[in-house]
Amino acid sequence: MTNALTPSQVFGLRVRAARQQLGWTQQQLIDRLAEHEVPMDRSTLVKLERGQGAPPPLDKVFGLAAALDVSPRNLILPLEDEQPVAVTPKRVVPAWLARGWVLDKFALPGRSVTSAELPKSELEELAWRARTRGMSGLTAALAADKLKEEVRRTVDEIRNPKEDDDGHRNP
Repeated sequence: MTNALTPSQVFGLRVRAARQQLGWTQQQLIDRLAEHEVPMDRSTLVKLERGQGAPPPLDKVFGLAAALDVSPRNLILPLEDEQPVAVTPKRVVPAWLARGWVLDKFALPGRSVTSAELPKSELEELAWRARTRGMSGLTAALAADKLKEEVRRTVDEIRNPKEDDDGHRNP
């Protein structure tokens, strides 16, 4: 993929677009940031909007999103589905794939995360989806208590595998 944007470039373009959509000058955005106790000077904002310099810390990313009244996700990803994004210097993917990755809809091609690495709440959500796949909403609702117990048991078995008599771990 050619013409890949770095995350800093995407962020700068999206901040500028959000600011302009509100009809704000850079100074008005700086003033709004100050109201949120997120200080930024004009030269920093100019560099940020140009995608130059070091990427902003997460505090600034969230502060800018709050000041612009948009989701942080909408500042870090292009809107155009086919726009290549360099998620790392060696890993370039189209924006639609990067969006799905950020939204945890699917993994980027390559290494997969194991169930042991997922937070318990995410593992429970995945187990719930797997257990209720193909069920109607009514059926799942009627059996919710029993299903929740099955999901908890499944997650506990994944998190705490038991050894059999031969010393092998069984999920």
